[in-house]
Amino acid sequence: MIRLLQLAESLLSYQPGNGFLHRLNPLTKLFMLVAVIVSGVLLSSARVPFFCMLAVFAVLLLLALVGGVDLRDDFRQRWPFFLVITCLIIVGNLVFPPPFAGLEQREFFTLPPFLHITDLSLGFGIAKSFFVLSSLLGVVLLLRTTRLGDLTYSLTKVGVPHAIAQVIATSLRCIPMVADGLGIVYNAQRARGMEMDAGGPRARIAAWRTLMNPLFVVFLKWVDLMSVVYQARGMDFSFGGARTRLRATPFRAVDGVALVLGLGSLAVLVIATQIGWIHV
Repeated sequence: MIRLLQLAESLLSYQPGNGFLHRLNPLTKLFMLVAVIVSGVLLSSARVPFFCMLAVFAVLLLLALVGGVDLRDDFRQRWPFFLVITCLIIVGNLVFPPPFAGLEQREFFTLPPFLHITDLSLGFGIAKSFFVLSSLLGVVLLLRTTRLGDLTYSLTKVGVPHAIAQVIATSLRCIPMVADGLGIVYNAQRARGMEMDAGGPRARIAAWRTLMNPLFVVFLKWVDLMSVVYQARGMDFSFGGARTRLRATPFRAVDGVALVLGLGSLAVLVIATQIGWIHV
């Protein structure tokens, strides 16, 4: 678990670059993430072939490749963790699948009373796995290629109050911060002789408690430091006037093309589900 959170820190931290995704407007990338999630909700169904979600995942990988986000080293170093997460999602959806009443299915394996592996349940588990992986990859592409200050500014340009925009950006930043803090506390406790994997379940729960107490203190310290930083920069959340900024985040023609393609694909998908071309 600790290593997975440390993996999240390295995956979700901003990496400077000049690729295609780095140059997109933050709102365009935020819309793309929402479109991926909505598409996943519609396509990760037992009635829809699982390769539809596989296609969505492949498109995101292609975007990462074209957009200058190199994930090869992360996958090469940590592929066992990705494999474990994928297997857990598939098995979880096999054990707790939705009811497939009225659908023809072929049974492969049965372990009464709860495990019945059929072609529909297996396809459903694979589709849900690619849905989760696609959503995670969308978040990774957003955070790796977007300065949170740019996201805050872009949200305010479309009418979102600055306080709410700042909270949204700070919440996204907290994901790697939490992983970083947990890694610091975990390494410090290990240096004192703590073993997370030693003993039975009760001993392991007690070991987690020794992590949570200092971690809470670390979070309080960070909150205090962030408040000092905001005060030093003259941040006033009650100020409702216009704010100036040196770094601009223009809306370019490529953003318009991406939005048109995304909205068009999403509209076609929604219409197809409504008129019965795709059964969800």
